[in-house]
Amino acid sequence: MKFIKKLDGVPNILVLATVLDLPSISLALESMYHVKLKLGLPVGIAPFGVVSVWSKRKKNEEFKRLCINSVLGMVKAKGADFIIYGSIRKAPYIFPTCALLDAIIAYLARFYGVKPKKKNHPLFRLMIK
Repeated sequence: MKFIKKLDGVPNILVLATVLDLPSISLALESMYHVKLKLGLPVGIAPFGVVSVWSKRKKNEEFKRLCINSVLGMVKAKGADFIIYGSIRKAPYIFPTCALLDAIIAYLARFYGVKPKKKNHPLFRLMIK
């Protein structure tokens, strides 16, 4: 059921679940899930700023990447339509992680009759040849 009627002059609506600090990631993920479920709107999240600030205490780049990828897994599992990840410098480890997670999600979706629309989907590029 859609509770928001289409606004004049606004062709698309995106909802960004707010993250204030590390613990609030869980609340933002839950909010994201419910907005998507109840309103049917595309929802995303931008959690990596707080993860980066928190993990800087360790002064270890590998630890920071592991933390970011862990949060990324949770975000993808909750069905984010988009993820704001910050600097393009993170792309070399964010993109492969997203591709693997997309392939895993798509593999499961096949059991429910849902197939990727394109042949270059990560499912076919990483798992099924």
